[in-house]
Amino acid sequence: MAVGLYAGIGIFIASREIPGTLGLPTGNGTWLAQQWANLNAADQTNWKTVAFALGTAVIVLGCRRFWPNVPGSLLALVLGIAVSTAVGASASGVAVIGDVPAGLPPLGLPEGVGLNDLLANSGSILLIAASCFFLIIVETAVTTRSVSLQTGVRAQLDRDLVSLSGSNLLAGLGSTMAVSGSATKTQFLYDERGRTQLANLTMALLVLVLLIFSSLLAKLPIAVISMLVFILGCRMVNVKSLRQIFGKSRLEFVAAINTAIITCVFGVQYGVAVAIIFSILHVFKHQWSPGAFVVGLDGVNDPTYTASRPGLESQPGLIVFRYTANLFFANASTYADAVRAMIAQAPHPVEWFVIDGSSLGNIDYSGGVELHTLFDFLEQNEITLALARADQHLSEVLSNLGLDQRIAEDRRFATLPEVYAAFNARR
Repeated sequence: MAVGLYAGIGIFIASREIPGTLGLPTGNGTWLAQQWANLNAADQTNWKTVAFALGTAVIVLGCRRFWPNVPGSLLALVLGIAVSTAVGASASGVAVIGDVPAGLPPLGLPEGVGLNDLLANSGSILLIAASCFFLIIVETAVTTRSVSLQTGVRAQLDRDLVSLSGSNLLAGLGSTMAVSGSATKTQFLYDERGRTQLANLTMALLVLVLLIFSSLLAKLPIAVISMLVFILGCRMVNVKSLRQIFGKSRLEFVAAINTAIITCVFGVQYGVAVAIIFSILHVFKHQWSPGAFVVGLDGVNDPTYTASRPGLESQPGLIVFRYTANLFFANASTYADAVRAMIAQAPHPVEWFVIDGSSLGNIDYSGGVELHTLFDFLEQNEITLALARADQHLSEVLSNLGLDQRIAEDRRFATLPEVYAAFNARR
């Protein structure tokens, strides 16, 4: 779902920059209304603005293709300012940034707001803060995860959240916008080959310099910035990952595309909600109908897994059964029914039934009741019950449910070869 959410954010960001690259007025309303406004205003395109945007694209993409060590985005910004100043772009109808106030903002509560005002509006403030908190965590987690997939470097979300906490504290005291793990800025840094914290420190130093010499930005065409952001937004759509998802799981692909569409059309908050719902449904589907396998051993004692069905056995008289999910109220009866069917239709009378505990994590109360009933069935049919590859957690779960008492101590095995050796030496 993270791939779809990240792609939706990218498309949303890229499409929002279309007016800036074409010199069109920015539309209002929903995302669809804004795109419709762009189409209706297409005849107002400022071609000099388009020239700056296309020039920016050529520089950035050209550097990435032919001179990857050259910071194309920074080069585009410098050349954009230089060309704009030389030709007097603002006089020709090209929108520029204009005057930017110099210096650092004062720290403290917003002007005219006192402690009593905060207390009187604490409910509204807390609601807004909670919304920002939720969106910041989700966007940062998705961004961190997506970049981690690109770089192969393990994500450290906890450290990022600590940094963001300090940043948002300063943002609040400085009366500026809330700070998140910005998807565009992160992608920008990755595209410019920033791989260490030195890149962030350098960027912070440049920002401080620009705060003092803010007049340098006055002639920068907005089209240059819009095209940079547009390219970053497009780069956030990971087509390669979407293709891999499509090839391995059509259901996850549909969920990712739907998440992307909803994020783009209705906003990040709705995309996040849909991504969470899809994730929960996907997990529930896996737990409801997980993989079930009959486990065997090959010639070198490595396990083999065959999708279970009535009529299969690990070897004559032995069934080793693996279930790739936790046992809970929704799937416990399915588990028990599958075991009974395999035993009833086994090609040879079943003497041992072995639970492969390597993929069993938790068993709830309903699952425990169902297992007690299944163990009664095995006992009535004089079938030996055994347990293999159970970790400490599963052993504690079985103990809490009173199931460990149903499995003899000498029928608990650490490995599958031990199971087979004990079974073959039973007589």
